[in-house]
Amino acid sequence: MFCDTTRNDDRSLRRLRRSALAVAPFICLVFRLQATPVLAADQEELRSRVTELHAAISSSDLAALYSLSSLSVLPDQQLSFSEFKRFLGLDDTYGSRLGWGLRQSIVKDICTCENYEYPAGARVLRCPVLVDLVFDDNQKVEVSEVWESIQGQWYWSHSDARQGCDVAR
Repeated sequence: MFCDTTRNDDRSLRRLRRSALAVAPFICLVFRLQATPVLAADQEELRSRVTELHAAISSSDLAALYSLSSLSVLPDQQLSFSEFKRFLGLDDTYGSRLGWGLRQSIVKDICTCENYEYPAGARVLRCPVLVDLVFDDNQKVEVSEVWESIQGQWYWSHSDARQGCDVAR
């Protein structure tokens, strides 16, 4: 009985299988939460919203810029329009010079998205987007922006100084 190792091996193997079956859904969930592809229809909507944002910047339309920002809709992060302008260091006189000669924005790449949870509990799908900005003097600058899908609508969260697709954090 003490030397019967096959019985102990069978019990160990069964225990290992039960543990693996219990943990497997959580591992799959973790990997699913880590990276989420954006569907083609969502990509088109996101591209459209990026274009709207840069049109608002180009025309110095602070109200449109505010409406495209996640700070206008997230309950735990929400700012009034006045607070939003102060947060960005803008006022009505500075807002008239917001465009900086921006002529065109081109979405270069939509990177892999991640599910993100704010400290107060709001959950969003967060996607880094690489955008080429073309100015009146034909200078082209690549910027990294982070966009969030909140209740099925895309909102600009922030720009990130880091280049490339690893900017969602």
